[in-house]
Amino acid sequence: MSMGIPNYEKHDDIPSMWAGLVHSLKFAYQSQPWLLVVSFVLTLGGLLPEALSALWLRLLLRGIEAGNDSETLRAAIGLALTGGTGWLLRTVGSRFVTIFSDRIALAVETHVARLQATVSTIEHHERPDYLDRLQILHDHSFLLNHVYPSLMQYVGSAARLVITVGLLMSISPVLGLLVLFAIPTVTVSQRRAAALRAAEERAAPQVRLARHFFELGTTPGSSKEIRVSSAEKTLAERRRRAFLDGYKPLAHQQWVSAFQNAGAWLFFGAAYF
Repeated sequence: MSMGIPNYEKHDDIPSMWAGLVHSLKFAYQSQPWLLVVSFVLTLGGLLPEALSALWLRLLLRGIEAGNDSETLRAAIGLALTGGTGWLLRTVGSRFVTIFSDRIALAVETHVARLQATVSTIEHHERPDYLDRLQILHDHSFLLNHVYPSLMQYVGSAARLVITVGLLMSISPVLGLLVLFAIPTVTVSQRRAAALRAAEERAAPQVRLARHFFELGTTPGSSKEIRVSSAEKTLAERRRRAFLDGYKPLAHQQWVSAFQNAGAWLFFGAAYF
């Protein structure tokens, strides 16, 4: 990394999303191996029965229409077992996920503090580019433990999607084409997430400056000097200007994401209709 401010547009020194995800999973497995595995299995098991409910409902309706009491009874029992099993797995799994999240949050905070404390020099406290990224890390370190429940939900949703598409194709193979119309929603989500991360990197200096002005005006020692010098208005104006300079690019990217996601889902909805 050069001594100047890094180019946040390229992100040459930032790991990719997949590399960061793999590293996070390795860290979680080293910290809480059994809790990670049990939480993942229970979360996945709690999501799959919901997809199978459509199959039991189809068999139940077919049995009622055909007047087949045995098929209707089997479908009703399967529907009850599916609902009960899914509820039980979700309830037990939520307890394990909560315990896992609490313990991994403590491990992440400890890891971040250790990384900063073991740096041999104080250069990371003096260079603006380091300070900007350290500020982002401190602001979002508590969110790192949310990666794991989100990943579990994502994998469970993907498995449920495969089952649902299979059930749809069993009715009519044409319904399998809905997967193609869902591709834009996934593509837009991935691209907009990268754009938001880049905007956050670019806005980091202004966000840190706005926070500095806020602390300067609210800390007892410094705020007393500001009142004595009658610099309150100037400090408030500079803080607001720094805040807006950091907020506007983020707000712009969020609006773009909202419109693009709305367009992608509208495209899927039209295809479904």
